[in-house]
Amino acid sequence: MKRARRILAAIGITIVALFVFVDFIVPDVLSSYLKKTAPASVYAVPTDLQDLSVSQVPGTRMRYFGYEFEIPWNDIDHADRKPFAIKDSDSAWVSCRSGLKLFIATDPPDAASSDYPLAKLVYDFSPSKMAIWPPSPRTQYRQLILLTSKSQLLSHIPSTPAESGIFNLRSQSYRGFQLGNPRVRQDGLSVQLYSEDGRFEMTFHQQAYEEPAGVTQAEINRIVQTLRRVEKDSAVAQR
Repeated sequence: MKRARRILAAIGITIVALFVFVDFIVPDVLSSYLKKTAPASVYAVPTDLQDLSVSQVPGTRMRYFGYEFEIPWNDIDHADRKPFAIKDSDSAWVSCRSGLKLFIATDPPDAASSDYPLAKLVYDFSPSKMAIWPPSPRTQYRQLILLTSKSQLLSHIPSTPAESGIFNLRSQSYRGFQLGNPRVRQDGLSVQLYSEDGRFEMTFHQQAYEEPAGVTQAEINRIVQTLRRVEKDSAVAQR
C-alpha cells in the first residue's frame, strides 16, 4: 500500500514537473531564443512621418483592381505590365524604363471591418517589449505569436527595409504603414494601406533603378494621398 502511494506520488510529481516545464520553462527558453535571433527589422516600431511633402511633377494615373492613384513617373513600360491573381489577392508588376519596378497587391479584409487594428497591434510590438517573466503563460504565448507574426509580415519585403524605420501613414480614406526610410537607399520599400474595403500594398523594387537617390518620400506621399476606390475593372495607365 505504501509502495503504491509512493508510486502515485512520484507520478503526481512528474506530471506537475512536466506541466511547469511545458507551460513555463519551454516558453521562457523559446522567448529568449527568439529575442536573440530576431532580425533587427523586428525591433522597429511605427513612428510618425516628418516629411509630408507631395511631389508635383508630371506623372501617370494608374488604375488597378478597383483602386486609382497617381505615380510621379511617366516612363511606364506598357509592354511589361503583368497583372495576375494569387488566391484571393490581385497582383501586378509594373516596370519603368528607368529600372524601377512596382509590385501592387490588393485583397479584401479578413472580416467586415478594416485589418488595420490587427496590423497596428503586430507592428507596434517588438522583442524589447517582451517580459522576461510574464504574469501568465497566456501572456507569453501572445508575445510569441506577435513576434512570429511580425517576422512573417516583414520577411516578404526585399532588403528588410524596416531596419531603417516603420512609419505611420494616413490619408483621407486610408491608414497604414511605410516600411523603410527613403533617405537610406535600399533595394526595397513598401507601403501598406488599409480601409474597410481591403488592403492595398505597393512595393518599390530599386535594385536596377537608375536614379541615385532612389524613390523619395515626396513621391511616396503622392501615391498615398491620391489613392482612392473606383469601380473594379482591368488595369489602366494614362498620363
